[in-house]
Amino acid sequence: MRRTPKEKSKKSRLLRRILAGLAVVVLLALYLVGAYFWMAYKVGGAGVPAPPSPYQETLQGQGTGDLTVTVLGDSTAIGAGASTPRQTFPSQVIRDSLLPKYGTINYINRGVSGSRAVDIVNYQLEAAVKDQPGLVLISIGTNDVTNLIEPDKYSASLKTVLDRLTGETPARIVLLGIPAVKTAPLLVFPYPQFLDIFTKRLIEAENRLLSTYPPSRILPVELYDSTGPSFSGHPELFAADGYHPNDQGYAVWAKEVEKGLARGF
Repeated sequence: MRRTPKEKSKKSRLLRRILAGLAVVVLLALYLVGAYFWMAYKVGGAGVPAPPSPYQETLQGQGTGDLTVTVLGDSTAIGAGASTPRQTFPSQVIRDSLLPKYGTINYINRGVSGSRAVDIVNYQLEAAVKDQPGLVLISIGTNDVTNLIEPDKYSASLKTVLDRLTGETPARIVLLGIPAVKTAPLLVFPYPQFLDIFTKRLIEAENRLLSTYPPSRILPVELYDSTGPSFSGHPELFAADGYHPNDQGYAVWAKEVEKGLARGF
């Protein structure tokens, strides 16, 4: 049976719509890949300062007793963008909240730039368990966002980290939530809006996971809502790369951690 001209026209319009849709998908994929590599190029070429990794220091406090503090995570954990190691968020937390209480603090930072949650499992966790820390600070998730890691994979890696630390060490764990990645001045529309979708998906997965652990061992520090407005439209809180926090930006993060510690955690 031969198709009528009307049927042929309808099929032609449908085919054009399908091809147009595929073209949009391909162009969007090409844009996202290009945006990711452009961001990586700009961040890598900015030459922002970062302490060596791993970084270890013994600090004398004003209180009594000893405490080993181990830090795990990505470039924000080691403090990329801070002018000196003393201005990273872990150092600010130790200086302001822990040194007044303890006599000696053994500070070990095992963070590695570019790390995702799975990289903590593969390259940082074993050494952290051997540290037998009393306190662990974890800053992770931003690279999982930019690498578009699925929530279930992110959650599974984070669960491995938390299970081993709670099961094999005496540590209390401070887990910084994923910040509002979209606020970084480096990012250009519509890339930050796209990343924000993945940010929220991973935060939801993280919150579901954390609800299964006792609050006496793990302190979640929410950053997206608590610090996002502070960073949005404020490039003075970012390092020269327009992506990592600077000294003042890390101070904003440190204050949120210190609020949690002050509640008696």
